[in-house]
Order: sequence, then C-alpha cells, then structure tokens
Amino acid sequence: MIKLCKAKHIALLLMIILLAGIIMLSSGCDPFAGVRPINFPNTRWVSNEPDIFFEVDGIGRITYAQMTVDGEIIEMDVFMRAGDGSIVSFILPPTSENRYNHSERMLFIGAARFGEHRMILRIINNYQDLLDDSISEIIFVREDIDTPRYISGHPPEGIWISDELGITVDFYNRFFDEDELVEYFKGTVIIDGEIIEIVCKTNIHGSEAIFSVAEERLHRGFFRLRYDDESVVTFVLSGVRYTFVRQEAQDEKE
Repeated sequence: MIKLCKAKHIALLLMIILLAGIIMLSSGCDPFAGVRPINFPNTRWVSNEPDIFFEVDGIGRITYAQMTVDGEIIEMDVFMRAGDGSIVSFILPPTSENRYNHSERMLFIGAARFGEHRMILRIINNYQDLLDDSISEIIFVREDIDTPRYISGHPPEGIWISDELGITVDFYNRFFDEDELVEYFKGTVIIDGEIIEIVCKTNIHGSEAIFSVAEERLHRGFFRLRYDDESVVTFVLSGVRYTFVRQEAQDEKE
C-alpha cells in the first residue's frame, strides 16, 4: 500500500512538471532569457580547444567570430536568438554568390547550456568537418572587453575611397527611403578610365551594400567596421576584402 502511494505521488509530480513545461512553452516563455551571451554587452566568449571566439557589442549583437584551424583564421557568423531555445549556429559569412545557400555556408551547430560566465555547446552536426571527431562539446568562457573589434553598418560620415574598386562614395549626404527602409548615397566609379556616377544602397542595418550604375547592379557586398579605427572599413565582395579609406571633404580641408 505504501509503495502504491509513493508511485502515485511520483506520477502526480511528473504530471505537474509536464504541465508546467507545457504552460511555459504555450505562453511563449523563453527559459533562456537573460542568460545567453547576447545578454552580456561588450564581452568576448573564448574556447581554447578548439580555438574559437566571438564578440558581443554594446547592444547585444554578435559582431565578430573566428576560428583558427591549422594556423588559418576562418571568420564566422554566430546565431543565437530568443525563441530559438538552446540552438547556436556557426556559419560562414555570406557572399553575393552563396547569400541564400545556408547549407553551403553552415559550419557546425549545437545545443547550448547558457550561464553568466560560460556557454557549453554540445555539437549536433559538424557539417564541414572543421571540428576534430573527438570534440563533442565546446566550452566558451566569458571575458569582459571595452569594445568589440567590429560592428555592422555603413561607414561614418565622410568621403570614402577604394582604390582597388575605383569607387568613391559620399557618406555625408544620404536619402532615407521610409517605405523600403534603405539608405541611398551618391558616388563615382572609374570604369575603363571613365568616371561614372553610381548609387550606393544600404539596408537598414547598413551592413549590406549594393553599388549600381544607371539602376544596373555593379557590386553587392557587406561592410565591416572597426571600433578602433574610423578611417578604414572593409568591404567584403564575393568573399574577397576590399579597403575603403576615409578622405577629408573639400570643405574640411579648406
């Protein structure tokens, strides 16, 4: 009789736990709210084995991530968002060719246990075999930093020139399209020795940019800005990096 009572109590307890879980999920409650790395601004999360780290900026965006394999640095994007549960994805940055091909860009994915000072990632799929077969779990340890090295967005105000691409863009003057949530900037490009007017269109976050001549697309890529150097930005085009350098405007020189 006592054993039967205990069994009933255990069954009742399990039922209560199950109902609580169902209620929490159905109400949209996020059990990991407040404990993901993105909830800790200006931090770097570091794994020594394998050699990986990612950085979170002052407003909770993961702005840079890299992995070193046999001395080669591989830059990555890291995705973790409210509503995705414990899933964390490590993926190659997009290029104009593979932007919509997530399977080609995916590196590895895992389920995480989040904490204030550590994130423990259990590997679910090692798509590109970058991780050694012996690695089933990766431990990331939090480090506080002043500022991350990169942010997303178009260059700050100024005249920006890329000698490699032959492009000059005026980021002093912009037109914001409230319907499409994009910004337009004017510039020039040198093609076969001829200077031609172009338009640079950036999305609302400013990271993706499209350069067009007479409404025909010339280049499509992504800006990456450094926190510690406001005079140089990188433009990633088809996986290749090009440099834009800030020049003083004519009125500033005068």
